Amino acid sequence: MKKIYFISILLILASQVYSQIVDIPDANFKNALLNHNPVIDTNGDGEIQLSEAIVAPRISVGNRNISDLEGIQSFIMLGQLYCDRNNITSIDVSFNPMLTELAAWQNQLTSIDVSGNPELVYFDFGQNFINSIDL
Repeated sequence: MKKIYFISILLILASQVYSQIVDIPDANFKNALLNHNPVIDTNGDGEIQLSEAIVAPRISVGNRNISDLEGIQSFIMLGQLYCDRNNITSIDVSFNPMLTELAAWQNQLTSIDVSGNPELVYFDFGQNFINSIDL
């Protein structure tokens, strides 16, 4: 009986992680992710589940009129982020430890936090208004 109960609990937990939707408040960012190539929304439901976010290796959302990258922290295996030519004022990629490349040039950045990115080898934030960098 305990074995059946334990298996049931595991199945419930697994389904909750699989179906948990990443909160992406910026409509332009969400739209860019939903129309991304390669496809991030692999089940085609118009949402980004946590299970889809954690396996995305690359995001390229340049020139999409994005103001906020809220939700990027769920992309924990992200290696490359290209978010140039937008209206982003701050970026916190400290929850993306696998990040090796970050291109955020020509935004409205005033601060950036790359303190949790020990693998970062390419970092372009030119043409911004940076007054705070957390390395």
